Amino acid sequence: MRFACTQENLLQGLNTVGHITGKNINLPVLGNVLLKTENGGLKLSTTNLEIAINCLVRGKNEAEGEYSVPAKLLTDYISLLPAGKVELELTEDGLEIRSNDKETILKGLPASEFPLLPKLAKDEGYLMQAADVKRALGQVTFAASVSESRPELSGVACFFQIVENHPELTVVATDSYRLAERRLKLTKGQPRESVAIVPARSML
Repeated sequence: MRFACTQENLLQGLNTVGHITGKNINLPVLGNVLLKTENGGLKLSTTNLEIAINCLVRGKNEAEGEYSVPAKLLTDYISLLPAGKVELELTEDGLEIRSNDKETILKGLPASEFPLLPKLAKDEGYLMQAADVKRALGQVTFAASVSESRPELSGVACFFQIVENHPELTVVATDSYRLAERRLKLTKGQPRESVAIVPARSML
């Protein structure tokens, strides 16, 4: 793997995917970010086994490959580099990072040890305004239970439905004392009548 991009783009991508990573004694790899060169860029992937985040950083691919390194360590290091070109190269010693006159190597784990992430077809999913989704979740997640003794109450129920010939998403949360609900218009996708409960902490 050999890839080059700007420090700003790489840092933005790492900040996007890194907030769901953390220390896990049983599965240390969950604290890593998977780096994979594809589609003319570098794909960054993280997961906590409840949700997964992918982000594509545009740049120049010079050699294909994939590798995982500690997300926080990589983010902290990239944030200290000056604006400009950053080069990443996978070597026998680990992930080599070069920027101007600075150079370091981060040890990581083979991509084969990173959890498999679900793949979605390009024609699957729905399109909504990010600001609307963020606002709606902020208005309902407070009502979810903080206790996990009843998982159905510690999550946000997402109802995909057709209302007056228009696709809609209704998000609902309750702890059995409080109830919050918001509806969102979908601008793309024809939802089937379905519902999914997503852990509230994964949506914050």
